[in-house]
Amino acid sequence: LLPEAASYILWYAKDKAQVKHNRLYEELASRKEIIRHMSSYAMVELADGSSRKLTKQEREDPDKRLPAGARLFQSMGLSSQGESTTGRSESFVWNGVEYACPSGRHWGVSHEGLQRLADIGRLAAVEGGNIRWKQYEDEMPGRRIHNVWCSTMPAPTGARRHFIVETAEPVIERCMLMATDPGDLVLDPTCGSGTTAHVAEKWGRRWITVDVNPVQIALCRQRMITAINDWYLTLDSHEGRRVEAERAGAEPPTGRDPQDKRYDPGSGFVYERIPSVSAGTLAYGQKPDTIPLVDRPAIKRDTKRISSPFTVESHARHKYVGTREPDPGRGGISSEVLEAADVAGVIMPGSSERWHLNDAEPWPNGTVLTHTARVMETGERVAVVLLADDEAAAVNLINRAAEDARDNLFNRLFVLAFEFEPAAYDSKTEARGRLAVHKVKINNDLTIKELKHMKNDATLVMVGEPDIDVRRHGEAEWVVEVNGYVTFNPRTSGVEQGSAADVDCWMLDTNYDGQSFFARHIHLPGKDKDGHVAKLKRNLAKRVNPKHWDSMLSLKSEPFESPRNGRIAVCIVTKHGETMTTIHDVPPQ
Repeated sequence: LLPEAASYILWYAKDKAQVKHNRLYEELASRKEIIRHMSSYAMVELADGSSRKLTKQEREDPDKRLPAGARLFQSMGLSSQGESTTGRSESFVWNGVEYACPSGRHWGVSHEGLQRLADIGRLAAVEGGNIRWKQYEDEMPGRRIHNVWCSTMPAPTGARRHFIVETAEPVIERCMLMATDPGDLVLDPTCGSGTTAHVAEKWGRRWITVDVNPVQIALCRQRMITAINDWYLTLDSHEGRRVEAERAGAEPPTGRDPQDKRYDPGSGFVYERIPSVSAGTLAYGQKPDTIPLVDRPAIKRDTKRISSPFTVESHARHKYVGTREPDPGRGGISSEVLEAADVAGVIMPGSSERWHLNDAEPWPNGTVLTHTARVMETGERVAVVLLADDEAAAVNLINRAAEDARDNLFNRLFVLAFEFEPAAYDSKTEARGRLAVHKVKINNDLTIKELKHMKNDATLVMVGEPDIDVRRHGEAEWVVEVNGYVTFNPRTSGVEQGSAADVDCWMLDTNYDGQSFFARHIHLPGKDKDGHVAKLKRNLAKRVNPKHWDSMLSLKSEPFESPRNGRIAVCIVTKHGETMTTIHDVPPQ
């Protein structure tokens, strides 16, 4: 019945004893904020050593109203609960005035300790005939963050929000800084626009993020590629150890470690720190511990950091079945896929045209084919291979399926798979004489059985191929230019050209090994006005040759040497989130 005025964060662990927790403090950026935080306990120590409460005018504008040399402090209690039987509840005399310990309590330090506090100027007489000890403004780490967060935490200025439910970066930062250390691994199973991964990269955490939607993956990829962060000093670097020693009041390192350029966040950051002063440490002359401010690491000036290497991977295409568990085989997901093929149909990349496959029937065992279906638009009967969600379509499987389809007099073969092995993207796998082979990628959304199939869904998309030119550049180098992409139009039985303007990102592996695609060149064509790209260029412009910027924002690569493996691979991502790969043979070095 009551309106919601708050959001909730659930913090849980398997073993509470092993929970990691870093104390966080909201920075008090001005004297006015400090006074507000100190509340009625705020007082001022004047240049002559005397103390008093602040006037109303000084509270409202301390920067202008406080006298020169004045020092703010918070008066802190000196007594603890419970009456002492050893003399700690007896009165204390200071400056000729007798101060009684409050009834039912005892002094937090001995009388000798109280005298030491008086000698070093740390006692203050307050209203009511009490004495308290002084905690100065520069000894306060900030406002301690507890389980109720009242302050607003908007996204950084200029940050673009991609989704309504997108969480602002400061909220993720606070959670991450509170519960992890540099080098820890952070998992976000709902990637979205990649905010968690971005924050983890910014604060030196390793990260894994997951999503079933290729659009979200593409958003996250671009965000990580173009991210620019401060360089934080690490404890395994010479400069980091030097600054750490200065802040700890220790001797600086004398020699350089040969390994001092590892810059591993897992070694820890150099943090700003505040002495943890208490009445006890002051009264007994003890060296106070320090409070590390984990949200304020030391920054290496004039140095920026881009994202560390990362990979974009699909889930494993292998299923592990116990010795006593029946193997569900291909039947587990087939009904969902076939229903989507009937209701929503198969679409071509960058197009609204669809072919609907209905009247699907299982194909007899003994062949690679799994079903036969009718194309609603033409009435033609076609062969279908439908792979399980843990199996990738390999070239040899497509070859065997094509042979079976030809032997059974089909003119079309549809290969429906959640993932295709890199070599299977090659258009050569579609050249089968009178048999047309259509490769269709299944969206992972179809593994969620509760989702209702809609006629406008894009859960089945025919695989296209990048249209590229590979040309020599001099005697030993090559360049690649992307013209767009090509896809087969089953309605016309011809190849159609996709526009280069639809290419959102393209990547080049200049030495493809046949197994893993490694993006050695990354291009974001036409993104010169994108906010993330503009920020990256602004911060790195002096360190990068202008022609490299032009290349990154174009459809043409920088020259590269002949690949040792004799092959290159190009992967493009369209504005619709579709991914296409092509492999080209290039004479090796």
